[in-house]
Amino acid sequence: MIDRPSDVTHAFDWGSTGDPLKDAVLADTAQRIKAVDLAIAEHDPLHEAYRFYSEGTAAAGSER
Repeated sequence: MIDRPSDVTHAFDWGSTGDPLKDAVLADTAQRIKAVDLAIAEHDPLHEAYRFYSEGTAAAGSER
């Protein structure tokens, strides 16, 4: 679980799909969004959580 500053909040309004694979993808997507926001909040483009969820062109786009 990614800890974030108290002033950074997220509201993901997708629920469980009932499909374990789809639910895992949605959970990972939420964590990636939180990791990007955490790196931004901490002004750290190489933040460990961010680097875990982002690489290649996805990382390059977010870093810009």
